[in-house]
Amino acid sequence: MRPDLYQEMYSQEEYYWWHLAKRRLVKAFLPRRTGLKIIDTGCGTGKLLEELKRDGQEAWGIDSNPAAVKFCKQRGLKHVYQENFPQITKITDKFNVVLCLDVLEHIGDDIKALRTIKRLLAKDGRALLTVPAYPWLFSYWDKILGHKRRYTKKSLQSAISKSGLEIIKLSYLYSFLLPISIPFRFIRGQRFKSKRSQSDFVKLPQFLHSLLLATSIAEQGLLRYLNLPFGLSLFCIVRRP
Repeated sequence: MRPDLYQEMYSQEEYYWWHLAKRRLVKAFLPRRTGLKIIDTGCGTGKLLEELKRDGQEAWGIDSNPAAVKFCKQRGLKHVYQENFPQITKITDKFNVVLCLDVLEHIGDDIKALRTIKRLLAKDGRALLTVPAYPWLFSYWDKILGHKRRYTKKSLQSAISKSGLEIIKLSYLYSFLLPISIPFRFIRGQRFKSKRSQSDFVKLPQFLHSLLLATSIAEQGLLRYLNLPFGLSLFCIVRRP
């Protein structure tokens, strides 16, 4: 991810609907108990870990960027380490939950990353994954974030199968955003052909944050009962067989 975006993430995590929705998604699909040992394999600036810790979980995190780790330390998080995932040298523990949220697409060998997740999982553990969907949507925003690919449902299934993990749930996510994102990315892509690309986390009025968050929460409610047929992202829960 482009270095200047870490400061943006740190400030926006408190109020931006996308970050709020992602944290709600994770907590909605965690086992219903406290004391879980959880590791976030691309923890960014640490707001999710901070909330998990406050909820009574044992929160660990890794990130490849030293600025991200520094922001996590500012939040008072102790078990956060700079690691170039999937190479992990400082952690030998096993975890009840492994989070890999918008991380796989950054890694050249995603199967190796999934095998590392398998190694980190306790016997009865679960991993929660999100990745961007549809290769044809690859744009300036993917380049800013350092993405190597976007996924189809089939390509993610294939990578997970080759890693030896077992899928519990696989669904598209942010279905309501897909028809908005296509023209949004096209228009901004044309604009950025002649100047430096800017973040897609544009300034929004509060009512839009509230509306988008409420829509995301409603969609997450549906995810408990069905898998969505399309969306901007893919959401997956896996386990060791």
